[in-house]
Amino acid sequence: MTLEERFLLINREVSQSSISLSDPEIVKLIVRGLGDGAQVDKPIGPLTTFRVGGNARIFFELDSEHSLERLFEVLNSYLVPILVIGNGSNLLVSDSGFDGLAIHLSGKFSEVSGFDSSENAQYFDNQARGPERIVLCGAGLAMPVVARKTVARSLTGFEWAVGVPGTLGGGVAMNAGGHGSQISDCLEKATIVSLDATSDNFALLRQVFAAEMDFSYRHSCVQSSDLVLWASLKLAKASRSDSEKKLSEIVAWRRENQPGGHNCGSVFTNPQTPMAELGSDMINQAPQTPMAELGSDMINQAPQTPMAELGDDTIYSAGALIEMAGLKGFSVGQASVSTKHANFIQADPGCSAQNVYDLILTIQERVEMRFGVRLKLEVKILGFDNDAV
Repeated sequence: MTLEERFLLINREVSQSSISLSDPEIVKLIVRGLGDGAQVDKPIGPLTTFRVGGNARIFFELDSEHSLERLFEVLNSYLVPILVIGNGSNLLVSDSGFDGLAIHLSGKFSEVSGFDSSENAQYFDNQARGPERIVLCGAGLAMPVVARKTVARSLTGFEWAVGVPGTLGGGVAMNAGGHGSQISDCLEKATIVSLDATSDNFALLRQVFAAEMDFSYRHSCVQSSDLVLWASLKLAKASRSDSEKKLSEIVAWRRENQPGGHNCGSVFTNPQTPMAELGSDMINQAPQTPMAELGSDMINQAPQTPMAELGDDTIYSAGALIEMAGLKGFSVGQASVSTKHANFIQADPGCSAQNVYDLILTIQERVEMRFGVRLKLEVKILGFDNDAV
């Protein structure tokens, strides 16, 4: 059977079920359809900030409207699992990799648009209002880059993002934030497209305004099958020197309070419910098991403080709960809880994705035993048993 005949056969069957990329002939067809920018069995672990994990069966660099059209054509013919990778700062890929199509934005989708190169250029998309400026950015841009570029143009409102390692598209999808601010504070609208060929919105570029994004803490209406292409930020004119000072202060604070190395930033979201509503009646139920029995050399370091003494009306951060559970420095293989910030997991040389995953499970179980709180993941995991976390 020729590739073309197989292509026709797949087209007849695609409406019924997803295809398997274990067939190299099917992979060839998809790669041929994608054209330039498509690769087979590309390591994507190194594209994450953990620097662990396996390969993507197919990897595609999406850098223009033309490449986007090719992607639509392929997805219209093949029901293939999709993964959108930004900076990989919020992603843990299993060691077995991803048996699907991984998409990475670059080229036109990683640029700032809507301004010229003159000395007095301002960021705009023809909707500037009063002292505000609308900055149109490709979703593939790293948020620290956007922060520095906007400050260089004497704009304020995005300085907080200088320490957030993800891309703007990922930031919109999860309503990323830091230092008391978040994407929802400054987003005017985003251009989003669905990559789900079974959706009524498939291949339709939609402009979604901030009020329609269903923003909440680390949440938006963006689905896993959606792709954010551009984002318009509403910023204000300000003193460049004042904004540069703010950038420097944020960078200094992060260096002082957060670890470097290979990590994904915060692993867990912060509980949003006061401890009094999360089991303050568990005062005497904190486990007394020595840490040595839990697989650590940190004997006798598990805190024995009753929950009532921790302040039932306090909303504790995930990092504080992990630290109070005695897990700072705790390790599984070459993955360890940072001694600088307990909501960070460090992947040291020789670390595997499985090490990180097993440590995540251990943290969740220990905190839940200690405080009755099941920490929820901020990082996206791929290729593991999602029911376990």
